[in-house]
Amino acid sequence: MIKPTKDASYQAIVAMLDEMTINKIARYALAEPGARDLELLQLAR
Repeated sequence: MIKPTKDASYQAIVAMLDEMTINKIARYALAEPGARDLELLQLAR
């Protein structure tokens, strides 16, 4: 599951999708990060 934040650039998202193709990852999903995800990111910074 890929959950880009609002700070993620279009270029970064495309690069991540390219990496999924390069590494032959067949299944993935793009989703908005939830409140808990954003809270964890703040703690990690």
